Amino acid sequence: MKLKVNKNQINNYRVFLRRLGYALIFDRRRGVESFVRRLGDGYYPRIHLYVDDFPDYIVLNLHLDQKRASYQGFKMHNAEYDNEIINNEINRIKASFLPISDDGNLSDHSDFMEGLDKLLKE
Repeated sequence: MKLKVNKNQINNYRVFLRRLGYALIFDRRRGVESFVRRLGDGYYPRIHLYVDDFPDYIVLNLHLDQKRASYQGFKMHNAEYDNEIINNEINRIKASFLPISDDGNLSDHSDFMEGLDKLLKE
């Protein structure tokens, strides 16, 4: 599932995603960076997120990895792109955006940031 985000709402996307509990990973074979957020104690299941970076916005491309590929000779795995877990994660991400005023600028968001900090510490 994809989510388009105005860069004014998040500033630096790497910092934004780390604050949401994502870890940066880099696939050396493909030369691609992505982010993961584990949903339990193990490596799987996890939410896997790729970022497409454009001048004014980014696109977050999320899917759920339930387990490592179990078929011989393949490095890629089966991913779920549209389910309740991914929909809830999209809503969680949307709830953490910086508020934008009607004129398109960042509004005074000191109360918002205090609430976000409390939420992220829980």
